[in-house]
Amino acid sequence: MTRWGMVIDAERCVGCQACTVACKTENQSPYGAWYAPVIEWESGQYPDATLNYLPTLCNHCEDAPCVTACPSGALKRRDDGIVLADEDVCIGSRACMAACPYGAIHYHDGAVSVSAWSPGPSGSGTSTTPCGSRSWGSAAGCSWPGGA
Repeated sequence: MTRWGMVIDAERCVGCQACTVACKTENQSPYGAWYAPVIEWESGQYPDATLNYLPTLCNHCEDAPCVTACPSGALKRRDDGIVLADEDVCIGSRACMAACPYGAIHYHDGAVSVSAWSPGPSGSGTSTTPCGSRSWGSAAGCSWPGGA
């Protein structure tokens, strides 16, 4: 089975938040819930100060601590590596939120959700962001750290 992967080139991110808005639109997340935030911070000092950006979301860990921590089994890792939440099974313990090292688990309206992405219709694709910082496809033969 294909194991999916996503590469985020943080050097190309310009902080436009297009990925954040696209994710919110696609997932119809509730008010105040942002599944793909871009972290922003300043470094350096005038006149050499810079603004830095880091797009974030669920990393679909191979040994996902959120899945292990979930007492109800609401979080599952599919054979292709994607971690999903079943809102109907969630009991609201929020143990998964505490276990996630990336802060990618959210709880709202009595159910848990995962900051996730899914492959395009063709099974692979290129970035949908103006800066081209995100791309995805099969992790087979990936030369990035953690690639299969």
